[in-house]
Amino acid sequence: MEDGSGGDNFPVTCKNCGSTISQSDKHCKYCGATTAAAAAPVSYATYGDIKYSSGRLRSLGIQALLWAFFAIIIGFVVFSASEPDGSPFTDLMRMTSILAILSGIFSIITAILAFIRKGFAFALTACIISSVLALPLIFGIIGLFVAYKLYKYRNDFDQ
Repeated sequence: MEDGSGGDNFPVTCKNCGSTISQSDKHCKYCGATTAAAAAPVSYATYGDIKYSSGRLRSLGIQALLWAFFAIIIGFVVFSASEPDGSPFTDLMRMTSILAILSGIFSIITAILAFIRKGFAFALTACIISSVLALPLIFGIIGLFVAYKLYKYRNDFDQ
């Protein structure tokens, strides 16, 4: 194959002198003629252009979804279990459950943005809001870890 398209490096024949040369040679090593490999543009991406991290963002998206599921379930369970009776403890539990549900919603937003690799600033903001809302549950630390990872992988987002 003489098209130089980046396939295997098979031997080919120089069109000028007939010598056997490597497919990837840009010039014949015997007569110096330009080969098809020199004329053909390289059709594959370089490593600098490859988004090597789609798996990392997918993993963070899954973590954010797990947190969202966990937070929303806890929020609904605690909210439904604490009937309003006017006591400060019940009011605190109901408020905490509402914060957990809101935390889960912001975590879902974070997950969606991580999955589609768009809106880094918004994803990070939603993750931090989710974490702050969950701090009364002490589980906000998980969200802060995800926010740190989002920031670390910020170049993986399509800008």
